[in-house]
Amino acid sequence: MGRIDRFLDDIEKFGVLTKPVVFASLRFERWLDLNPQATLKARASILQELYQDYDLDSLMEEYPETRVRFFMMTCFKENNPNLLNEFQSIILSMRDGLLSPWNLQERITQIQTNIILSERRKNFIWLECYFPMLMLRIMLSW
Repeated sequence: MGRIDRFLDDIEKFGVLTKPVVFASLRFERWLDLNPQATLKARASILQELYQDYDLDSLMEEYPETRVRFFMMTCFKENNPNLLNEFQSIILSMRDGLLSPWNLQERITQIQTNIILSERRKNFIWLECYFPMLMLRIMLSW
């Protein structure tokens, strides 16, 4: 399989990276570069602003993986291949119509059970993907 075939296969499986998600993620990275010591409260605040500024919820019908991809590219951008594989599995399930972007509780629970994560990270993942605005409000209160 050539590079073009792999590229097309990846698009078919995982969808395209929409401009709003890419630009919001890049903006978060630039902000984080300028504020490396930012508190969780500040990070949550900027994530909420970017999510709203780029109106990412409006993409959910056509691109159901939008929320998962945004959080995967921002606050869960780390060197944990198991976690990234789980997020990609969620994206595949959403794109195949097997999983609603509004009902991720069971899959998030599986991630928490199957991957070694700190308790804080487990709670963060569940809240981040399942209740994004609630998670941000909770983070703001930390």
